[in-house]
Amino acid sequence: MAFRKSMAGSLAVVLALGSAPLLAQQGAISGRATDEAESPYSEYSVRLVRPDTGEIVGTQVLDAEGRFSFTGLTIGQDLLVELIDTAENNELVCTEGPFGLSQDVTSHSGINIDCGGPPAALWLIAGAAGLVTAVGILTQSNPQ
Repeated sequence: MAFRKSMAGSLAVVLALGSAPLLAQQGAISGRATDEAESPYSEYSVRLVRPDTGEIVGTQVLDAEGRFSFTGLTIGQDLLVELIDTAENNELVCTEGPFGLSQDVTSHSGINIDCGGPPAALWLIAGAAGLVTAVGILTQSNPQ
């Protein structure tokens, strides 16, 4: 009888520990679209798309506050977050990402869909131009 109890207990522990890595293999992505979407937010949806295949992983209507949240996502993939205007024939408003889900980074929260800001490349060009100007001023020789 004691043997059966210890076997049952051991089996329960093995099953519990064996399923823990499977539960850890899920990711999440959440955020808001209030900078791009207008009220009523129910006329907009957000979809997650794999950029390598074009597969739509999930679609969700924005909540009353313009937020979205996806859970149970597969780890080991990159995902684009697309804002869709469903009132305008499912027109793509803008895209953010890609956001990678991995063993180390299983979630991305606080994503702000804001496509009105300047692209990162413009910031880099402006920074490089400023650096070149500063170096030019500092290295300019004094005429005597």
